[in-house]
Amino acid sequence: ETTMQRLSPAAVTVSGSGWSQANAYAGGGSGVMGGFETLPNPVPASMIAYDHVGRVILPGFNGGSGAFPASVSASDSYTQNFIVSIDPTWDLDSMHIIGMLINNTTGEIDNAGTATVAEAIANGYLGVDESPVEQQVLNLYPNPASDLTHIQIGNVTNADVALKIYDLNGRVIVERAYGQLNGNLVLPINTAQLTSGVYSVQVSVGGQLLTKKLIVERG
Repeated sequence: ETTMQRLSPAAVTVSGSGWSQANAYAGGGSGVMGGFETLPNPVPASMIAYDHVGRVILPGFNGGSGAFPASVSASDSYTQNFIVSIDPTWDLDSMHIIGMLINNTTGEIDNAGTATVAEAIANGYLGVDESPVEQQVLNLYPNPASDLTHIQIGNVTNADVALKIYDLNGRVIVERAYGQLNGNLVLPINTAQLTSGVYSVQVSVGGQLLTKKLIVERG
């Protein structure tokens, strides 16, 4: 969700061409959309305040396959568990947990629910382990990239590593499973087939998701 010219305490503002907002309503041909029809395409980042920002998306932007059997009765109960490393700079009182049921055939969201972190803990849906966790760090270089970039991840210990690159529409453009790796990793990625633009690089290291923005520029 985005809002224009309105800043709230939790709003995220950014600058730079890489954060401009695509605007399918520019020019008014697609109807009225809260004022977006009067703005250009793309909308400069300086005109946008992002009020609801996804800090972590698990198991991925398009959800996960095989979460439920093909046939489900009304009384059946199923549980999916996820582990998230909390950044100490996050304000948990301003965050919500969103659950969505996605139809893998149509891509439509069939159902959804929301809860504050406190509500999830009180109802037994969320547990918090405050013991320190060694956080992996993902680096990309060069970034911006033209034909080649490298993924750098340090201190990997016998962990399964997998890569997904998403475009701004949430489509998986590149997907690769590296298998179990160990040590300080430098993985080359061919970006020659990607058009100029902004992408999201998501690397899974032993189930821990690391995300970085990648900019591809053509000369």
